[in-house]
Amino acid sequence: GLIAAGGALPSIVAAEAPHLLVSAIAGITEPSLAALAAHSFSLGEWDARKSALRAAGVRDLVVLGYLRRPSSSQLTFDAGGAQIFSRLAPKMMAGDDQILTALIEALEDEGFGVRSVADVAPNLVARAGQIGAIPASPPVMDDLQRGMAVARALGAFDVGQACIVSGGLVLGLEAQEGTDAVLSRVAKWRSEHPDGSRPGGVLVKMARPGQDLRLDMPVIGPQTVRGAQGAGLTAIGLEAGKGLLAPPNDTRALADSCGLALLGL
Repeated sequence: GLIAAGGALPSIVAAEAPHLLVSAIAGITEPSLAALAAHSFSLGEWDARKSALRAAGVRDLVVLGYLRRPSSSQLTFDAGGAQIFSRLAPKMMAGDDQILTALIEALEDEGFGVRSVADVAPNLVARAGQIGAIPASPPVMDDLQRGMAVARALGAFDVGQACIVSGGLVLGLEAQEGTDAVLSRVAKWRSEHPDGSRPGGVLVKMARPGQDLRLDMPVIGPQTVRGAQGAGLTAIGLEAGKGLLAPPNDTRALADSCGLALLGL
């Protein structure tokens, strides 16, 4: 089954893996996917969701998308939901890894297996090497290599998954704001400081060292490509085997049309 939180990724995965039963979260799942879901419950109605999943024969779960605070009218708790939230609450001010690990443990304690996107939609996983039609020049490859090192160092502190590098200079680091916001910030900085960096540059997105990929694989999509173009970049690198192109064909085609090299690192 697929527990679908917010954003476009759950819809993309559902389209790639139509055998998945979709379990929507009221007020959070995208409306187009929620309309196709087998059921929909509040974020806190875990007993009801669990019963519906088990009645449908679901044993393994994929959990995808971002969570935002629903309105008070949409948020109700049953006993099971209150118990899970009590386990997650102490982790809410910690990093993503601690929150996601606690969630996986809670689901497994309830008897469900937790699977990754790679298990159910392997076509979305980035392969190694050149993915798009645009090749990367030697200077671009140098920036990609530096970006990999910086992203891994960043991830070791459970801060973020992405960085932007141009001519060896780090222009942006991802924290809680997300990749799109980093790209927007770099685009703004470049417009205000046209002589502050060399033209071009790369976005590199990597999994955090030791990251459990069942709940939070790095993702590149069309919106990322548009953001990279707006920031004046020339390439995007995504960790091969641990990152997702979602959707792959649209993302690759847009990168080609924008003149951006797209690589699995």
